[in-house]
Amino acid sequence: MAVDPESQIAPPRWMGIDLIKTPKLTRWAISTDDFESDLKRLKLINPHLAKAIKGSRRTTNGNLLQWQMSLPLPTPEIETTPFLLDWGDSIHPSVSLDAKCQLIELHLTHPQPDSFSFLTENWDLNLQIKKGESTGIKAKIETPKGMVEMC
Repeated sequence: MAVDPESQIAPPRWMGIDLIKTPKLTRWAISTDDFESDLKRLKLINPHLAKAIKGSRRTTNGNLLQWQMSLPLPTPEIETTPFLLDWGDSIHPSVSLDAKCQLIELHLTHPQPDSFSFLTENWDLNLQIKKGESTGIKAKIETPKGMVEMC
């Protein structure tokens, strides 16, 4: 993601987009099919992350995608608490892609990793949370051309 120079949206913009100076993972999402319940859980963790929005767009082949999500915050630059995303009855956009990739592992680093136990208690996630001096997100992704690590 990057700032659209033609955008009429004034800073601060969601997902920390105004803070990012180099390519990096700054946010991650949990896919949910029980949006309201999961939004209540998220609100207990951080009430600022629990603002819900709905969106839609037409794909290049004319299909309508509709979703609802919890709005990611404009700060901090890297947010290790996830946002929620529910595609509802829409077919996930990745289904139409030629190349298939799969998330193998997600690693979070945070100065207080124990404060993220809610993630494994409330959601069935393949997630590792380790102590680090700063916050970070690292993903290990299997691609048709081999394993890739992004951070």
